[in-house]
Amino acid sequence: MKPALAAAERDVVHGVDLMAWAMMAAEQEGLGEQVIKTAHGIFSRPTARTAPIDLHVEHFHRGRAFGADTITVTQQGKNSARIQLLSSAGEPDLIKHSPKMPVVPGPDDSDAFLDAALGIPGIELRSATPFDYISSDHPVLPSETFVWIRAEAPVDSPIANQAMLCASTGTMLIGTAMLPHQGIGQDQAHRTISTGVVSHTATFHEPFALSDWLLLAQEGTYAGGGRVHGRGLVFDQSGALVASFVQDAIIRHFNDGRDHSAEAATVM
Repeated sequence: MKPALAAAERDVVHGVDLMAWAMMAAEQEGLGEQVIKTAHGIFSRPTARTAPIDLHVEHFHRGRAFGADTITVTQQGKNSARIQLLSSAGEPDLIKHSPKMPVVPGPDDSDAFLDAALGIPGIELRSATPFDYISSDHPVLPSETFVWIRAEAPVDSPIANQAMLCASTGTMLIGTAMLPHQGIGQDQAHRTISTGVVSHTATFHEPFALSDWLLLAQEGTYAGGGRVHGRGLVFDQSGALVASFVQDAIIRHFNDGRDHSAEAATVM
């Protein structure tokens, strides 16, 4: 496969997009009645949009309750990512509990995103609380964001809903971690500072329709040593926890100390 590249877009595929494609590839290879329980991706090198991308699906296990698949992503003969999928069949509750949904304005009372840099194709976004991590002179805020999302069109299958949600959870945690730090913003990324996701895990708890509004409650849990760790909870409008995710990423100075703006389309 070879994704399209918009004129001003970076020539790098988001890791969560690779995870979404891996989930759909596994479904095409056959998951039976199971859906994805957990998807974990490790991204060892950037994957370009302007060169063919190969996905190799290996069935590791297929049982009645659980299945496991490994998807290796290669480009030009080199490994660039590996995604592990745990699939699961539904079973009755023995015990059940989950966190409560944060009290924030609903989607009808939230502001639509106007900055294209925060956009996700096919997904409508609304910020339940105001924040700006794009500009390096942003107001200092706690390392948390609350964002309503929904698909602009109905999504066909349960796994397609899971794949699209996964693809929507990977682009904001680095920025969320920047909010408490004056003078650090996404406008510097790939220019004067190096940022990029190195691993991402999404776990699905309840069925959901992405064509309905979901709340992403995101937290930049830790920053230090050139790394950031973030996590998020996903709730439907009834307050049910439908998914959660965690991410590890880099945010650091470039080793050579140079301004890499001329290479911003490809450099991490």
